[in-house]
Amino acid sequence: MLAACGSSPTAVPPEDAGAAALGYLGAGRTDLAYASTHHSPTGDHVRFQRLASDGTPIADVTLSVHLGRDGNTRIVDDHPGAFRLVGARTISDAEARAAARAVVRDGEIEDIALAHVAIPHGDDTVHPGFRATVSTRHPTHAWDVLVDGDGVATLGRDRDWRATGTGYVYDPNPLAQTGDFANMHDNSGATSPALDAARIQVTLADLDGSGVLRGTWVDAHPKSVVARATSPTATFLYDRASLQFDETMVYYHLDRVQTQLQALGFTDANARVQTAIVDGETADNSMYSESDKAIHYGTGGVDDAQDADVIVHEYGHAVQDNIVPGWGGGDEGAMGEGFGDLLAASTEPIDPVAHPMVVTRKCLATWDATEYDTSTPPCLRRVDGTKHYPEATMGEVHADGEIFSAANEDLYTALGDPALGLKLVIESFYSLNTTATFQKWVDALVAADTALAAGAHVLAIRKVMWARGLDRRPLPPSTIGMTTTVAVSLGPIGAIPNNADASVTIHQDGAAAIQLHYSTFNLQTSNSCLAKHCDNVYVFDGQGRLFEISGGNLGAHASAIVPGDTVVVRWVTNASGVSAGFHIDSYDWSDTTPPRPVDAPPDAFVAPPDAAPPDAAPDAMVDAPDALVIDATPALPDAPVNHEVPDAGGVGHADGGCCDTRRAPTSGTLVFGLMVFGHVVRRRRSPTRSSTAYRP
Repeated sequence: MLAACGSSPTAVPPEDAGAAALGYLGAGRTDLAYASTHHSPTGDHVRFQRLASDGTPIADVTLSVHLGRDGNTRIVDDHPGAFRLVGARTISDAEARAAARAVVRDGEIEDIALAHVAIPHGDDTVHPGFRATVSTRHPTHAWDVLVDGDGVATLGRDRDWRATGTGYVYDPNPLAQTGDFANMHDNSGATSPALDAARIQVTLADLDGSGVLRGTWVDAHPKSVVARATSPTATFLYDRASLQFDETMVYYHLDRVQTQLQALGFTDANARVQTAIVDGETADNSMYSESDKAIHYGTGGVDDAQDADVIVHEYGHAVQDNIVPGWGGGDEGAMGEGFGDLLAASTEPIDPVAHPMVVTRKCLATWDATEYDTSTPPCLRRVDGTKHYPEATMGEVHADGEIFSAANEDLYTALGDPALGLKLVIESFYSLNTTATFQKWVDALVAADTALAAGAHVLAIRKVMWARGLDRRPLPPSTIGMTTTVAVSLGPIGAIPNNADASVTIHQDGAAAIQLHYSTFNLQTSNSCLAKHCDNVYVFDGQGRLFEISGGNLGAHASAIVPGDTVVVRWVTNASGVSAGFHIDSYDWSDTTPPRPVDAPPDAFVAPPDAAPPDAAPDAMVDAPDALVIDATPALPDAPVNHEVPDAGGVGHADGGCCDTRRAPTSGTLVFGLMVFGHVVRRRRSPTRSSTAYRP
């Protein structure tokens, strides 16, 4: 070691290393304050804090002297040379704490420790300021914040280090991963070679280093915490016969979802340590409790904590309750169940290439459902059903939640970006209170797109929600005068069956607007139905924009005037009673081109009738899937995909429909297509297929 600057090495005891280092640096170093000494096999390592001219520490600037046992000495200086102190603190300590508090959004603030420091400004100057350590809980953090003398705060790193671990999980479950229906059975919780082989080894992030499955976002454990998984090396490699496997599953999947929400920009959507009790229920059921803010997973049948879809579904309830405390009134029960399903289906896969899905994520909780659903594949519920609001509602929140989840799956497709769709859906919740209806949610969804994307997707959103019946505010009708009448004979012949969903399309070459005339119109009504209308007729233009909803006994009447050359008439019935039906005996049309499109509600974008929609999203429900256009008339927008799969607890969708067209007397072309939907009363049943052709 060296006793003084430039002298030869002289051995000194380790406790004198600080003095030796100062001696090596030379006399007169008033810009240093001793910080620490550490010893290693190679020597003694002394660190000093650099000081400003007024004696305050310079933030994150140190100097260290490494006194080697081999006689070599090294100096590591963060900033060789002098600093010049400029400026002054113009705010108080209390104001500095407030500024630091404002930039920390994650967690409940417990304490803010403050110190005066000098802050480097990228040159040889330092400015008087503050260093705050902001301690939070739920989750636990110790944020480093620098506040300059004028109150501008900069969020630094988290000084609470996080650990990582290793564990086995399913993603989302062994049946969805393998499609091996023959060998995947619960067998009272026993494992098997097939079930073991389906496990995936993953990294468990954000652990708190305590050796248990607790971290920034999740605390997963059984009711008996003394039996919880514990590993000093954070290694959690269990098989599914162990309750500790359930803990690992819950920790991994909840941490992953919260990380996904954070990446979408939601830094306070249940951004806390979520308590999850993996054996919280003995029944085959799970719940999120608003009272203790914990998730309780059931162990009846397949452990719910062994199916990621169930794990994440319950977390969806926690997220909504955190965003809107007291969530659940109005239509929010159905929205809550639908969002839980949607969030589960939206969870990013671990590795879709290395671990591809065999069973679609649209079928939820395949593994859990093996205990109660005999279909192939078994499903708790689906997110790609065909239910229409309000006719398909059953008054049970899980069944009605399928309307919400399927509508948002349609939105994902229309936007072409599932991440954007999920971001809009979550953002919409912030605009709701505790008793929101579906319509208020649609309005909030439009407001979210307006705020996040300047309304770029409003038309695509409304077309999807019109098609699902969730947006029940038609656009104002056209005011164009009609000039020509065409006689037709369209509509259900006789009574309309229950659980029907059918449509007929009228296309008139050269029309600027079309108006329908009904000779009869008599649909079922009841005080128990929405607006007393149990069955409804919806009138769209060729772009999927809604212009009219009709129900009840209207008798002979004319429809709203629909701009453009195409009108789609869609009728949807519920499961009770029978409607006498309706008959369209003619339609009027005009070739007068309006100077401008009619005004729309403030939050709706309406394209001119002769223009394509401004976005490239697929059109929602504008034509029957098997409709035929002849005589070289312009092609109509594509119809939505009809999923030929049983719908859990809801309405099955059959393609159905054929066409018989002929030219109308005024050279228009009529396009007819019929789609009939079969209602599934119990959990699952195959849909009913039916088709009918109508002639003008």
